[in-house]
Amino acid sequence: MNATTVSTPSIRAPKPQAAANTERRQTAQTEERRWFVSLLPSFVAGALFFALSIATDARWLIGVAVVLGPILMMLTFIYLCVSCDSNGRGWKNA
Repeated sequence: MNATTVSTPSIRAPKPQAAANTERRQTAQTEERRWFVSLLPSFVAGALFFALSIATDARWLIGVAVVLGPILMMLTFIYLCVSCDSNGRGWKNA
């Protein structure tokens, strides 16, 4: 009778680089979600009021569409660019 030896896999600690990549990925996803949530209302509101201005006879709705569409979108872009966390802890060593 021969005894067979079974080798057990060695358990290794995760590499620090893998943890940094995970943190970077989470930071990127958080920033992406923040931009999406911030910009979506201006897109939807501008499109809604533009469609209403075309569909109805109310000419004043085009003014609301201009204010809520491009103007609010520009202000939102400025806010997001200024408050972006691109120099934060999660982006180092990229």
